[in-house]
Amino acid sequence: MSTPIHQRKYTTFLSHAHTDKKIVDELARWLSEVCGIAVWYDSKNLPVSSKIVSHLSKAVEESKSMILILSESSIRSGWVEEEYNAAMSQRTQFSNFKIIPIRIDECEVPSFLQTTKWIDLENGKLTESVAFEILYSFYYLGSFRDFNSDDDIYIARSWRNSENRLADSILKELKKNNYRLIGDSQDQKGFDKENRIESLIKSCKGLVAILPHRGGGETSKYIVEELKIAQSLNMPTICIADSNVEMAKYGVEEYLSVDESDFTRMLEIEIEDFHENLKNAIKEHYVFFAKSIEDETERENYPKELIELITGLSCVYGDHIYTGEIQGVITSQIKESLVVLADITNENLNTCIEVGIARGAGCNYHLIAKKPRKSPPFMFRDQQVWFYDDEVELLGVIHKILFPYRRRVMNYELSEDKKWV
Repeated sequence: MSTPIHQRKYTTFLSHAHTDKKIVDELARWLSEVCGIAVWYDSKNLPVSSKIVSHLSKAVEESKSMILILSESSIRSGWVEEEYNAAMSQRTQFSNFKIIPIRIDECEVPSFLQTTKWIDLENGKLTESVAFEILYSFYYLGSFRDFNSDDDIYIARSWRNSENRLADSILKELKKNNYRLIGDSQDQKGFDKENRIESLIKSCKGLVAILPHRGGGETSKYIVEELKIAQSLNMPTICIADSNVEMAKYGVEEYLSVDESDFTRMLEIEIEDFHENLKNAIKEHYVFFAKSIEDETERENYPKELIELITGLSCVYGDHIYTGEIQGVITSQIKESLVVLADITNENLNTCIEVGIARGAGCNYHLIAKKPRKSPPFMFRDQQVWFYDDEVELLGVIHKILFPYRRRVMNYELSEDKKWV
């Protein structure tokens, strides 16, 4: 059995014909070096003297997705269809294995890919819109970026495939109540209770814990710990345990004991009481993007969309705050943000002040600037500045910086009609 998607080493496997190497080299460089995406690319990862067929097959099984480079050469060679079949074998086992075709010339798209959306690389070069499409392809589509209509609820659940059935059934019931279902991203490293898990839980209005049975009355100690974090914060909670779990072992007194065939009505009653007790989040999560207003007129809105796509968080611009005592509101927004991203290209006074507020408040903040490289203002010379050449590199840099701040939004994963880019 292949490794679960979230545990795989590479984000994507880059399939191509060697005659297209010049274009593919640049794409691989942008993805890996600029965007921080783990790419399996034969020029870098295929050992000398290795058996190509067996090594490539293993590499696909170590990847979360496959980028198929479509060209006259790759289609004529038959290589695309062979590697597409390898990708479809993975898709059969894992519905969230993504296949991302990128067409680099005017070749005719093969019939077996006609029902899959592809990306056209304009004139063989990356543009801002194409770069956004490629990054977009690694994430779920759907309504999870609607930040105004739903209540965020933290879901403490198992990630094991064998334990998904009950959890997914419960989440579908919760989704009917217009909750946005939030969790730690599956591929985050380790159970970082203090720096990530507790912060995530505080950003939500309540918590639902779903405890699977793991034999001998045992369950997941991590899910129990997440439940106890919420309870220590006096947050509304629902605890749902498989009927075989011996909850007394874990010191949990209030819980709903269920099996897969009989929980819906009991859960409805629990949700009603839970909903009535929801309060505002202890600390809402969002990204504050500090930049001069001139920057916005020069480029399309891809940076904001990408920020929200990567993190599952709303993106706030200081320049878009128009109500109340604006200076006080902006100061408060910066202090309360999860992270501040600041473009100091022109050393705009307002942007530098906003970064200064973030620094003084002890917030997470990151500095970016357009090349040519130069020293940042004096107060920030001890900080790393991420430089970019153009809008394509800007999107890549944003991805690399904000990827560690991502969270899992489960709603669209539960959709019966979910589609991939």
